[in-house]
Amino acid sequence: MPLLRRAADLGVDVSHVRRAPRPNGAYLLCADTDGDREFVYWRTDSAGSTLSPAHVDSWRTLLTGSKALITSGITGALSPGSRDAVLAAARTVHGAGGHLSYDPNYRSRLTGRAEARELLARIAPLTGLLKASCPADALALLDTADPRTAAARCRALGTRAVAVTAGAGRLLLDHGTGAEYHPVPVNPAPVDATGAGDCFTGTVTARIALGDRIEDAVAYGTAAASLSVSGRGGTGHVPAFAATAALAAAHRGGGGASATRAGTGTGTGAGRGPVAR
Repeated sequence: MPLLRRAADLGVDVSHVRRAPRPNGAYLLCADTDGDREFVYWRTDSAGSTLSPAHVDSWRTLLTGSKALITSGITGALSPGSRDAVLAAARTVHGAGGHLSYDPNYRSRLTGRAEARELLARIAPLTGLLKASCPADALALLDTADPRTAAARCRALGTRAVAVTAGAGRLLLDHGTGAEYHPVPVNPAPVDATGAGDCFTGTVTARIALGDRIEDAVAYGTAAASLSVSGRGGTGHVPAFAATAALAAAHRGGGGASATRAGTGTGTGAGRGPVAR
């Protein structure tokens, strides 16, 4: 099918994908001239909504051997079974010593605040990196529009590190040594911001799995996210790691991640994007 072919073209191993006799879900995206976006979802009886703990059991060997797992509140909102599967997968990877990245990605049209808050509270203690948006996620799930307060409340839930996106051009990182803002490289010709947050989380997670310090991983993540908005759609432009590393180094004035380190162990699939295994 086209979705699997597209994933394979991006270097993703699709051999573990389970098929369901239902259509894929869909969403419509509307963006205004200021760049604000609104999503309309269709998920009822979708293939994704059939995800369950039974799938997680079938992937146990894969999950226990993985260095990292990324999941989100959107997956957990697809159905009660999907919610249970997210928690089961998170516990499996965490129990095996792997890294877990979680993005609450709160969408009011998919789930209620109470359900999203409960899932966040249950998964946060298992999480190595929690990526949240402020004010969107922070207001709905943490009762604050202040990035530092949001980060502190996520840490209080038990997550080891928090990255809070706080509007254009800045990101707050709190990993236990104090919360600090990290500037985000500006893309001079943005096309579509869809998927930029996912590109950030995927890149950071891959770099952590490859052994990078979290500060360096975040520098790569912000660079990759900035480059990704040059294309339309969530995978319209998945930057090669060489371009990501070059932008990260330039933005940091050549400091931080060294050129030698940036050029090794990229974890890329077909030279396009990060793949954490």
